[in-house]
Amino acid sequence: MLHAVSLLKQRGAKVLVETGTARDGRKNFDGDGGSTIIFGEWAKHHQALLYSVDIDPTAVKIAKSVTKKFGPSVHVICSNSITFLENFQGPIDFLYLDSYDFDANEPLPSQEHHLKEIIAAYPKLHKDSIVMIDDCGLPHGGKGVLVID
Repeated sequence: MLHAVSLLKQRGAKVLVETGTARDGRKNFDGDGGSTIIFGEWAKHHQALLYSVDIDPTAVKIAKSVTKKFGPSVHVICSNSITFLENFQGPIDFLYLDSYDFDANEPLPSQEHHLKEIIAAYPKLHKDSIVMIDDCGLPHGGKGVLVID
């Protein structure tokens, strides 16, 4: 995450999009959803906007609760991430893909989902956009293997 924040600063990112949101708030910060809080802090302190999208209404409710303190800098949306990215208006400076939980016994559904996300987001990216995919170090190439290939 330190590298992500360094890149945000270096490139002056103003529009951040995250797929998959804080499901457990601060309870499981390191393992699940800490990025929403980190990117929310960044957005608040750098006049930026974070759009965090998740298909799970419960996760969205929790994320809205823990990001309320960031005010209008953070928007948590309940939607299919691919649909959200297809319909997103404007450029994306920073894209963080972390939706669709990875199952090492059946990796393809998560991998295909992340490929569809990047395809949906691609027209909104520009030469200085930053794209990061979580869980790439997992077995079978993790979530990002198809995107990276």
